Amino acid sequence: MRSTGKASRSPRERDRRVARFALCAAGRCVLLGIVVLALAFGLSWPWWARLVAAVVATAAALLGWASLDNGLRPFPAIYGGPRPATITGMHTDGPRTLFDVRVDTARGSFESVIADRVHVDDRHRFSVGSRWEVYEFAASRTRVILTGAHDDVRRYGYDLGDVRGFTDVDGTDGYGSEIVARGFRDRLTDPHTDHPTAADRARPNWGMFVVTLAALAGVATGLPAAAFLVPWPWWAQVLSILAVGAAGVLAWMEIVGNLRPFPAIYDRPRSATVTGVETVGDGDGGSIELFAVRVEEGGVPFDSVLADYINPDQLHRFSTGTRWQVYEFAYSSDRVILTEAHDDVLRDGYDLSGVRWGREFTGGTGFGSAVLARGFRARLMDKETQMDEET
Repeated sequence: MRSTGKASRSPRERDRRVARFALCAAGRCVLLGIVVLALAFGLSWPWWARLVAAVVATAAALLGWASLDNGLRPFPAIYGGPRPATITGMHTDGPRTLFDVRVDTARGSFESVIADRVHVDDRHRFSVGSRWEVYEFAASRTRVILTGAHDDVRRYGYDLGDVRGFTDVDGTDGYGSEIVARGFRDRLTDPHTDHPTAADRARPNWGMFVVTLAALAGVATGLPAAAFLVPWPWWAQVLSILAVGAAGVLAWMEIVGNLRPFPAIYDRPRSATVTGVETVGDGDGGSIELFAVRVEEGGVPFDSVLADYINPDQLHRFSTGTRWQVYEFAYSSDRVILTEAHDDVLRDGYDLSGVRWGREFTGGTGFGSAVLARGFRARLMDKETQMDEET
């Protein structure tokens, strides 16, 4: 049975009390800083005393800001989906008793600590092996918090560890979560289960696109101006012209890579059989593994590499001998791509090296094909069908 005293206040009511306390604390800090500065510069204090007063006023202002940040601002971002957690033990941190948990995700598990300081009357519920729903903070895995599904648990408050970048003990006695009641700066998509659609991944990154073009435009206009308006030696002028040419090439590659459709494909799907794994460079000194395939049905057989970079959770589906439907690029046999029939496959991107230029990696993690979503310059009738119709 719930108590009828302070613990009976709702989480929102308790959080408003914390906010009022934070405002009062911040006001006292600001007032202290103003008084110290007024005394230091209003009276004939020596220079060193004024310097100390300025330091004290700055410290007071920082404490006031920290108090406001602690009591008013939403908590750091979390991943939107609740995660199952299993109690593995209990430990004390000074006067605080906290519970250790193992949190399970789609890609494994990690050890953490429940930030909720469970009231002594409810600790018997948190026996080793009991399971609870928690939220994972995006910035730190040192703490997790109970979700709104456990508002029947009484807490003393919260020990958030370094989630906000400093030792953080907060909250008051009561049922329900003040943290969930105040809210979070953001609820991020779960990197393990929530993925943007193929259409979202196909959209240009306009921010990076504009910044890159602006930087290249600056190089293209600034270097010639500096080289020919200032008496630079001839070799410096030649280098500036080469730099402008390189900037133009990079700008064109940025436009092609972000805006233009992919090269033409033959519109008829073909059957491809996985023959093995091929290791290719990732452009950053490392390597990635793609699947080598033998493209057979529907035309002249040839060997190629699947451009789709398959997520590790799906690799078991691409064992040697499995068959997949692919599209063939019209002007390059270096890569083939999975058709719409395989939109249930989770990809981490696409290695299109040799299709447009020597090295190209694009896309992000998600189901469906971002390459198909952006489209192609043309969908051509394949050579064999064209020859059959002509005859």
